[in-house]
Amino acid sequence: MIYSNRKYADKLRKRILLGGMIILVGLTALLLLQLFNWVAIGAAVFVVAFLFIAALNLQYIRIFDEKEKIIIRYFSVFAISRLFQSIEFPVTNLMKAEVEKHLGGIKTDLVLTVRTRQGVAVYPPVSLSGIKRKERQQIIEELNKLIPRKKE
Repeated sequence: MIYSNRKYADKLRKRILLGGMIILVGLTALLLLQLFNWVAIGAAVFVVAFLFIAALNLQYIRIFDEKEKIIIRYFSVFAISRLFQSIEFPVTNLMKAEVEKHLGGIKTDLVLTVRTRQGVAVYPPVSLSGIKRKERQQIIEELNKLIPRKKE
């Protein structure tokens, strides 16, 4: 399994930046026209949109398996909180791959549970908000197929 959302995340990033620039140009025009009530409303919309996008935590994600290991590399689409992170574990240790939804189902996180020598480890959530819904489902299905089944 090899997956990367680089192209789609780049497209989302460009659209968000373009939308922000359009709002700022519009606010500047309203300011020059001295329509201060509209400037205040536009600024409030801009701040709410900024906070919403920050809450989504859009990330570039690359998932691949290599020599019986699952490797997930991810980092933020926006440079403010760009922290390169990686999750790596043997395929045989995967216990559960599940999705947590927040913000009314708009923000989606992948939570992986893995068996370790010390017991069970739950990795920090990886945001799947920068991935199309259909692809999110495919990723979860693929990861769940990799979970070793107990022999009965």
